[in-house]
Amino acid sequence: MAYCTQEDIVARIGMSELVGLADDDGDGLPDSSKVVQAIADADAVIDSFLSNRYSTPLSAPPAVVKALSITIAIYNLAKNPPRRPTEGQKEDYESALKALQRVHDRKQDLPGISEKTGVDDKVNVGVTDGQERVFDRGTLEDF
Repeated sequence: MAYCTQEDIVARIGMSELVGLADDDGDGLPDSSKVVQAIADADAVIDSFLSNRYSTPLSAPPAVVKALSITIAIYNLAKNPPRRPTEGQKEDYESALKALQRVHDRKQDLPGISEKTGVDDKVNVGVTDGQERVFDRGTLEDF
């Protein structure tokens, strides 16, 4: 399930602006496939930041995630040629990414969402199963 909908985008920017961003066939309506793709791309970005702490996609995303999805989807629509994002859209997008980075870095939590359990941020290096190495410096020397 997407974190936002076309209706959410319309509520934020209005139908005329959405038509300006997503009407490639000139029929006066936003192309729904284009909007759906912009939302899917936005949600993928969100999930990439959140997946280290939360099970994604979020089944019951808080309002802040919906707002971030709307912001990133608008930016995604605005950056497709021949369009260019406005300075405000760029600033909103960059702010959204900073907010996601704060969550990723554990400087901020998502309200009402429990973190994954049993996940360790540390990677164990050098753990082997006791078998002889197949690849080592000698076997990879010519590559």
